[in-house]
Amino acid sequence: MSRAFTMLLTGLSGAGKSTTAQAVAEQLNMNGHRVEVLDGDVVRDEIGHLFGYSREERLKVSKILRFTAKMLNRNGVSVVIAAISPYQEMRNNYRQEIEDYVEVYVECSLEVCIDRDTKGLYKKALRGEMKHVIGVDEIFEVPSSPDVVLHTSKNTPDECMEQLWQWLRNKKYV
Repeated sequence: MSRAFTMLLTGLSGAGKSTTAQAVAEQLNMNGHRVEVLDGDVVRDEIGHLFGYSREERLKVSKILRFTAKMLNRNGVSVVIAAISPYQEMRNNYRQEIEDYVEVYVECSLEVCIDRDTKGLYKKALRGEMKHVIGVDEIFEVPSSPDVVLHTSKNTPDECMEQLWQWLRNKKYV
């Protein structure tokens, strides 16, 4: 039996984190693994928008995601987190606190993310109607040492999934 792990998919809004998270979870389920997806947007909705988007509030949401992942891992459930996680500090905390942690940088140019903008966040931010949008008026610190880099503007979702699945297989997570 494989060991439970936590995979963080980090990148800009619109990069493909949620799409990739769902594909990974489906593949894990089909291969007999217990898995849960924690999507940053869904978690925010479920906790009633208790937190805003300042650096401090983003760090608090990250702490909630880490705590939940650790509990699930302890009980044999792998976790796939789809969250912007814009600060290296957040990702360092995951690596320090979670034994089997996999960091995946879902790399996509801001221009492509703006074109994809399904939530309308970038359009609002660029018109000055919204603040604290990562990539526009808030910084995204590119991960310093991710385990995997997926280039979602250059590769299809299936190609990204195959790259990720091969990495998991090579590291004996699956």
